Amino acid sequence: MIAVSRKVDLGTAERLKGRFVEVIVAPGYDADALEFLIKKSKDIRILDIGTLIAPKQRKVYKHILGGMLVQDRDVELFRKWECVTKAVFPEKMKALAQFTWTACKHVKSNAIVMGFENGLGIYQLIGMGPGQPNRIDSNLKLCQPRVRDNCRRLAEEKGLPVEAFTQEVFGSLVMASDAFFPFDDNVIAAHEAGIKYIVQPGGSLRDAEVIATADKLGISMIFTGTRHFRH
Repeated sequence: MIAVSRKVDLGTAERLKGRFVEVIVAPGYDADALEFLIKKSKDIRILDIGTLIAPKQRKVYKHILGGMLVQDRDVELFRKWECVTKAVFPEKMKALAQFTWTACKHVKSNAIVMGFENGLGIYQLIGMGPGQPNRIDSNLKLCQPRVRDNCRRLAEEKGLPVEAFTQEVFGSLVMASDAFFPFDDNVIAAHEAGIKYIVQPGGSLRDAEVIATADKLGISMIFTGTRHFRH
């Protein structure tokens, strides 16, 4: 299943030639692209969702034993974009960081994700650690191992030394956390992997400790002021 966030043109449709695709969803198709997809396979489901609009604020209701949980829909991406460390967050990393933060918002809590620029302006979610009981497990047990797996695959495709390429990726990716760090353990774990850039909401009682550790380790960190929880 493939979801596309913009109108599908012929070049995009032709990229699917020879690939098994059951469903493609997009906000529109050029006429020649639609013709190509229809001829590609009689079994492909082609869905046109029309114009994408921003989500609107409303209440969300979840039934629980003995009552109902009422909460605001999580529609805000970030309230601020503030570098809180001595190490300045590079402007050239901002687009990748905001892509990674957006992806993190939609990952099951407790979420740690890592984004990588795999080509000029081509952003890739290269590691994801979702749904763990604590954030350090999301980082060390799921996200970082997934990054290493993907680095090995990419290095082999590019004919590059795996270890050197992996170190290069960790040094240039962005790590995002959907909620604040209650301790500085995730900052330390990021540093040990070679990560230099972090985005998180802030708001922990230990923010000062977390920032001090980032400063000590030379990590640049952004606070967004917006906490995301997807349970």
